[in-house]
Amino acid sequence: MSPSPSGHSAMDEHQTKEVGGSTYTLHQNILLLMSQRAPLKPRALPFAALPDLPAAWAGGQGPGVSMRPVASIIYRGPDKLRPNEGQFKHPDGREIDEKPGSGGIGKTGKSGKSGRGGKSFPCTFRRRSKTPCRRRSPSPPCRRSPSHNPRFASRSPSQKKPAPRRLAPTPSVPEAPAKTEAGVHAKDAELKAKASTAEPSFRDFVLKHASNEDSPDFVMNRFQQYIHERQKEELQAIKETGLFFDLYHHLSRLRRYELRLGTTQLNAAAFAQDLRDGRYRELSLRTSKARHGATCPVAGHLQAPEFAFDPDVGSLVIRSLPPAVSVWDVLDVIQDRPGFCTAAWTSFEGKDLARDFFARFTSAADATAAAVVLMRSAETLLSRPGSEGTGRASVLSPKPGLAALVLPQEMSLPERLLKDLALSEQVIQRLDGLTEVPKDITALVLNAYGTTEFKLDLRVTYLRRVHHFCFYAARWCDDEWSLRDACGVATLRAPAQPECTAGEWSAAHEQRLESFLGSVSFDKPAAAPDYSNEQVVQRLAEEREKAILKVTNEKFKCKLCGKLLVVSQNQHFRGVVFVRKHLERATAAVGARPNVSPESCRNDFKILQARYEHMS
Repeated sequence: MSPSPSGHSAMDEHQTKEVGGSTYTLHQNILLLMSQRAPLKPRALPFAALPDLPAAWAGGQGPGVSMRPVASIIYRGPDKLRPNEGQFKHPDGREIDEKPGSGGIGKTGKSGKSGRGGKSFPCTFRRRSKTPCRRRSPSPPCRRSPSHNPRFASRSPSQKKPAPRRLAPTPSVPEAPAKTEAGVHAKDAELKAKASTAEPSFRDFVLKHASNEDSPDFVMNRFQQYIHERQKEELQAIKETGLFFDLYHHLSRLRRYELRLGTTQLNAAAFAQDLRDGRYRELSLRTSKARHGATCPVAGHLQAPEFAFDPDVGSLVIRSLPPAVSVWDVLDVIQDRPGFCTAAWTSFEGKDLARDFFARFTSAADATAAAVVLMRSAETLLSRPGSEGTGRASVLSPKPGLAALVLPQEMSLPERLLKDLALSEQVIQRLDGLTEVPKDITALVLNAYGTTEFKLDLRVTYLRRVHHFCFYAARWCDDEWSLRDACGVATLRAPAQPECTAGEWSAAHEQRLESFLGSVSFDKPAAAPDYSNEQVVQRLAEEREKAILKVTNEKFKCKLCGKLLVVSQNQHFRGVVFVRKHLERATAAVGARPNVSPESCRNDFKILQARYEHMS
C-alpha cells in the first residue's frame, strides 16, 4: 500500500539514510547535484529507481515530491558510493559520464583519467528521443554588450559550424599580357615568314595543286618545276646579301687572296726586322724540365724565351655580324685607321648564318678608337634592312695566363732535331714561294747563326708568326686566331731523358709534313668569265660534257657534285638534255676554270647546300 500524500511530505522532510558513516537527506543530494549542473537544462526523462529506497520516493505521485528528474543517483552500496558521483543526461538525449575533475569537486584517487572514454566510467550513448526538441535561434548580440564567448556555449554537433578547410595556397600565375593589335599582327607576320621559308613538302603540294585525274608522273614533274621556281626566288633574294658576295663573287675571292698575300709579306718584313735587331736572341722552345702534363705556362705575350703570341692583344671583335653585311664594308672603314695590322673572320655558323669579325692593331688604344668608329655607324654599317640583328663591336681582353702545348720527349733527340731542321727548310721555301715573300728574307731566316736547336726554334717561330703554320701539326691556318684555337699560342719540347727513343709520334709527324709538302697550293682565283665570248661558251660546254657520267639509260651522275640524276622520259626532259640543264645551273660560276674538281665545286656551293637542298 502506497503512503499518503501527507506521509510523502513528512518523509521528504525528515527521512534520512546513513551511508558509509555519513547522513544525507535526499533533498541535499538533489540540490547539490543541481548546483553543479546549473547550465544544463533538465528534461522530463524516466527517473531511475533506487533499489534500497521506498517505491514512493522513486516513482510516487505525491504532491510534496518534485517529479522533475534533474539527475539520477545510482546507489552502489555502502562501500562504493561517492559524493556527487553519477551519470548526467545530455540535453539532446545522450548520456555522458561525469568527469570527476569538473565543477568544484577535486580529484579523488585515479579518477583523473575518467571522463569520456575513461577507464573508470566508459562513455555510453543512447538513442535520441523521437520527439523533436525545440531549439531557440541565437539572437544577434547587442553592439553595446560584449558577445558571448562561443567556447562555453552548449551546441549540438548538428548546430556546430564546420571547420574551415585549409587548402594549400594556389601558386600565383603571372597574368598574361594583354594582346595588342600590333602584337597580333607581328605574330602573324612571323608565322607567315616561317611558313614561307620552310622547306616545301610534296604532301602539301599534292593537297593544293593536284587533282584525282593527274597521273603520278605528271604530279612529280610539276613538283620539280615548283621547286625550281622557288629556288630561283630564294637565290635572287640572297644574291643581294653580303654573305653571298663574300663567298661566291670572284671579286671577293680575289680580294681575300690579296689580303692574305699582303698580310704575309708584311709579317715577314716585321719578323726580319726583329731578327736583325737581335730580339730573338734568347729564343728557346724547350722546357726547363721534363713535364708530365700536356701544357706548360709561358712568360707572356711576345716575352722571352718562348715569344708566345696572343692574337687578342690589341684586337677588336664584332660578334654576330648579320649575313646581310659584307666583311669588306667593315674592312674598308677600319683598314685606314692608325695601327691597323690584319683582319680575319669566321665562317658562318647556325641557322642565323652570323659570323665573327676580328681585327688586330698595334695597341689597345688604336683598337678602341676603331671600335668607337664602328659603333657610331652601327645602324648603317653593321646592319642592313631586313637583317636579323646588328653586330656588336668591342675590344678583346687578353688572357692573364698563357699556356703552351708540350711535345713528347722524343722530339728533343739530337737526330730528330736534325731531321726537323731539314724539313723546316723545305716548308719555309715552299710557303715563301707561294706567298711571294722576298727571297732575301727567306735567306735571312734560313742562314741565321746559332746551334741546331736555336735554328729550329727560329724557323718554327717564323712559320707561326708569318704563315700561321704549325710545324709539328703540319697545319696551315687562315689567320692567327684559328692557329691559336687549333694549336695553342706555342709548342714546346720536353727535354729527352737518357732512356728515351724515337717512337710513333715522331714518325707520324714526319709523315704529316711530307704529305703537306706534296699537296699544298695557293693559286690566284680566276677572273669572272665573259659569257659573251664564244670561246668561253664553248669551253663551258666542254666542261659540262666531261662532268656527265652515264650509269644507265635513265640514270646519270654529276661528277662535280656527285648527285645521281634519274631521267624521266616525258615531254619536258629527255635523256642527256636534262643532265645538261642541271649542269648549267650547278656549274655556271665554276665552269670556266680549267681544273674543276668535286672538292672545289662543293666548296663554292657550300652555302646553298647548307640552307637549301639542291634539287634538280
